[in-house]
Amino acid sequence: DGSVTKIGECAFNGCSSLSNVTYTGTEQMWDAIDIIEEGNSSLYNAELTCTGDFTEVPEIPVTEISVEASEAANTIYNLSGRNLVIVTGDCSSNTVSQIGYALRENYNVQIFLDLSDVSELTSIPQECFRNSNSLVEITLPESVVEIGWGAFNQCRSLQNVNNLQNISTIPNSCFSGCENLTTITIPSTVETIESGSFHFCGLKQILITASV
Repeated sequence: DGSVTKIGECAFNGCSSLSNVTYTGTEQMWDAIDIIEEGNSSLYNAELTCTGDFTEVPEIPVTEISVEASEAANTIYNLSGRNLVIVTGDCSSNTVSQIGYALRENYNVQIFLDLSDVSELTSIPQECFRNSNSLVEITLPESVVEIGWGAFNQCRSLQNVNNLQNISTIPNSCFSGCENLTTITIPSTVETIESGSFHFCGLKQILITASV
């Protein structure tokens, strides 16, 4: 009941008869657990029942915040509630990795991250936002031409990804485990969708252009 924080790779490997998992916490608490995807397919495929009490509360308004890239990670780390964070200024790969770290560490926030106005950012590092369950939406700058493998792996709250139009490859495990990502558009610039890109994703609708 909230004590489990991580399930390692192959923890349930070979448990082919596993059909139901009962968790005594809430769905939100389950989503916060760091579950390593490798070797745990039986766990992902099992029916999940959460028995913890959860009282639905009214949706909190989104607060808009504009911040320089150099201060973005620290700002996000200290936020609460629902926030549209508009990042501006020079943003290196290292800076965006720090933002990803802040999103992983702050469980008490929902972030709509807008990077469209940053400069100098050409790639999203591998596993940059992995397990960032605070990330609800991200808008990339047009300057980004490469996304590293597993960049958004296990971002279970992620619902929207915008501005993929200059990406040529959707890499391995890029959106794997993004169970709330229900729709995505694969733009004409994409030539390759690598293995496991949308593994255990919540996709219900995909628009793929003929050039892929």
